Amino acid sequence: CPGMWDNITCWPNADYGDVISVSCPGFFRIINSDDVLGIIYRNCTSEGWSETFPHYYDACGVDENITEIDDQDLYYVSVKALYTVGYSTSLVSLAIAMIILCRFRASQPGTGGGRS
Repeated sequence: CPGMWDNITCWPNADYGDVISVSCPGFFRIINSDDVLGIIYRNCTSEGWSETFPHYYDACGVDENITEIDDQDLYYVSVKALYTVGYSTSLVSLAIAMIILCRFRASQPGTGGGRS
């Protein structure tokens, strides 16, 4: 099985039949104490990676039935806002750079695009 990123943690390469274990990702330490955090496993099967067992919710102490806004929700909203701002800044910077490059390219003498 090739290495894989499942949007929560990174799984290394494995041979068929291997059981790979990783500890809960570091960002769960913000939500819970270290004594709550466990280990997650995946099998490398002939059809690829199996589902994680136990599920992240069980192994890492995340309660999926929480309906009120709490620290966990605030953390995820903050991370989403941060990467959205980062991507937006990157996109705006790229657009400005492209405009500047196109302006300088069009105004260069001797490129065939100017007046004679």
